[in-house]
Order: sequence, then structure tokens, then C-alpha cells
Amino acid sequence: MKLTDSVELCNLCLEDIDTDEPLQATHHCNDCNKKLCNIHSQLHKVKKSTKDHSLTLLEQQQLTETAISSTSTPTIEQVSSTIIKSTYQAHHYCKHHEGQLMEAYCKDCNDVFCIKCAAFKHKLHDYVDVNEIAKEEEENVKKLISELIIKKEIILQRNDQLKLTITKVKEQLELNKNEINLQFDDLQKELNKKKKEQLLLDMDKIGNEKLHSLQNENQLLDNCSDKRKLII
Repeated sequence: MKLTDSVELCNLCLEDIDTDEPLQATHHCNDCNKKLCNIHSQLHKVKKSTKDHSLTLLEQQQLTETAISSTSTPTIEQVSSTIIKSTYQAHHYCKHHEGQLMEAYCKDCNDVFCIKCAAFKHKLHDYVDVNEIAKEEEENVKKLISELIIKKEIILQRNDQLKLTITKVKEQLELNKNEINLQFDDLQKELNKKKKEQLLLDMDKIGNEKLHSLQNENQLLDNCSDKRKLII
């Protein structure tokens, strides 16, 4: 089967020069930060250097991201069941006993294990069927997702309020600027009016002083002319 460009491929298949056709990735290693196909994910669990790594189904990552960021949010039941399912599938084989399913959960050790482990490491511990604890964890996941959805709604509402506040502040700022411009224009007109009046007063004063000086000079000349006529 030929994979399309939109399908995510296994990183280890791509790194293997002997692999003619890389397989589709199904898991993500949180420690290596690599995408793995089913075959390499199983090898990852038994290899000594990587058997303790945390694997997650790619489906889980996509649904979890969608549940938080998408407008068409999946239901809480869909997301929680996918998370529980993918977590179980990523660790469902015992790392100590190859091929053995981990069917029980130890409350004392907070760990899952297979039947063979129960006879030795967890013999006197308090443990239950893994499906029972899975149901409890599913309820916890539902509660957590519900809280996240509520917080998301609060954040979205707060974001809308902030956008509205920013719009109102911008509008008020524009109104204040226009008001200042109008007041400045009125003030400028008033100042120009007062300057004009003062200039007219100054001109009247200078003109009157000059006229008075010329009239005095003319009077002196007239007096001199009258005296000459008397002498002659």
C-alpha cells in the first residue's frame, strides 16, 4: 500500500536505509520525541535502552489538542475514553515478562503488572483488575476535561471582554483627540482676535502720537509765519 504525503510516517523506518517503504506512524515516544509505527513501538518496549520510555497514541495527541483548541470540541466521553485506551495500549505488555499482558494495578506501588509479576513482586500488595482502575481514571479524566472546558470558556469570555474594552478605549481616545482639536481651534481663534485688537490699539496709539507730533510742528511753523508778517 502506497502512503500519501498527508500520512505521518515512522521516524525509525525513515532512518533505516534498508527499509524500502516506511510504515505509518501510530505512536509517539515522549522521551525520544519520535513517531513510531506498530512494529517499532513494540520493539521500543522490549529494547533495554528504551523499554522505560513513555509512548502515546498519535490519536490521543490529536484529540487532546482538539479538545482544548478546536471550536468543534469532542465530547468529554470521547476524549477521556481515547486517552485511557491509548495509555493502556501504549503500556499493555509487561516490560519484565515478554508477551504478558498487564492485567492488574497495584495500589501500593501505583503500577500495572502482569500475572507473573503478581506472584512475586506484588504478592502481598493491594491490587485490583486493571479495567476497574481504568474506569476510575476515566472518571478523573472526564472531570479534568470538564474543568479545562470551563476554563476555556472563561478565557474566551475574558478575551471578548478585553476586545470590547480595547474598542471602547480607542473610540474614547479618538473622541478626546477631536475635542482637544476643537478646543484648540477655538482658543486659537480667541488668541488671534485678541492679537488683532492689540495690534489695532498699538497702531492707533502710534498713529495718534505721530499725528500729534506733526500737528505741534505745524503749529510752530504757523506761529513763525505770523511773526514774520508782523515784522515786515
